[in-house]
Amino acid sequence: MPDTPFFLTFIPIMPIVKRWYCWLCITDYKRGKTQNVNNIAIITAGGSGSRLPGKRKKQFQMIGGKPLLTYSLDCFIDHPLISAVYLTLPVDDIEYAKSLLAHYPPENLMLVAGGVERQHSVFNALCCLPEKTGLVFIHDGVRPLITKEEITNLAELGVKHGAVIPVHKLKHTVKRVSSGVVTETIDRSVLVETYTPQVFSYQLISACHRKADKDKLLFTDDAAIVEHYGHQVFVHYTERSSIKVTEPEDLEYVTFLLNRKGYTS
Repeated sequence: MPDTPFFLTFIPIMPIVKRWYCWLCITDYKRGKTQNVNNIAIITAGGSGSRLPGKRKKQFQMIGGKPLLTYSLDCFIDHPLISAVYLTLPVDDIEYAKSLLAHYPPENLMLVAGGVERQHSVFNALCCLPEKTGLVFIHDGVRPLITKEEITNLAELGVKHGAVIPVHKLKHTVKRVSSGVVTETIDRSVLVETYTPQVFSYQLISACHRKADKDKLLFTDDAAIVEHYGHQVFVHYTERSSIKVTEPEDLEYVTFLLNRKGYTS
C-alpha cells in the first residue's frame, strides 16, 4: 500500500437491483502506525438510538465528557496490535463524525458509509481493507468497555484459530415460549451470550461476507456467517461487563462501570 494518501472518494458496491444504495467513504489512507502489524478493527456505529433520551444518537451520547463511541475507538487505536480502525456510520452522519473525530490521526481512522443493515456496513468496510490485512476485529461501537488486554487475548486466539468470539456463560434459566406459554426449559450449560469484538482472519471473513452478499442472506452476527459456510468458530470466555448500550438503563450502567474503572473524568 503506498504511503501517499488517497483522495476522498465514493465507490458504489451494491447492485442497483437491491433498490437501495451503499457508498463507501474512504478517507486518507496511509500505512498503519506499526509497520509489521496489519490487523484492522471495523467498528460499527450505525444505530439510530431511538430508545435513548436526547437528540444525539446513542453512539454520540456523552459520557464523562466524551462521546460513547470514542471509548472503543481509543482502545483500538492505542493498541499496538491494531494498525487502523475503519468506522462505519450512516451516510448522514459522516460529516458530523469528521468534525467530532478530527483529533484522531487520519492514517489510523477511516470513515466508511454504512448500509441498510449492520451486515452490509461490515461488508462495505471489508471491501476497503488492504489485501495484506491479517486479522479483522469486528466490534460494536456502543460496547465501550472493551479492554486492551481483551484485544490482545483475542488476537492470540485469532492467529491460532482464524475465527474466535468472546462469550459468557448464561447464569439464568432459559425457557422457550410460544403464544405466552412455556414449551421447554433449555439446558443453559450448552448456551452462551456472545459479545464483540469478533475476530477473524481477513481472507476467511472477507470470503464469507462475499458469499452471503451474493446469496442475499442476512445473519445476526459475523460469526453466524462463518458458521453457515462450514467453518469452525472458537470461543473465548470473558467478562459479562461487555454490555451493549441499547436501553436508557444500559447507558446508566455503563456510565457507572466506566466511572468505577476510572475511564471518565
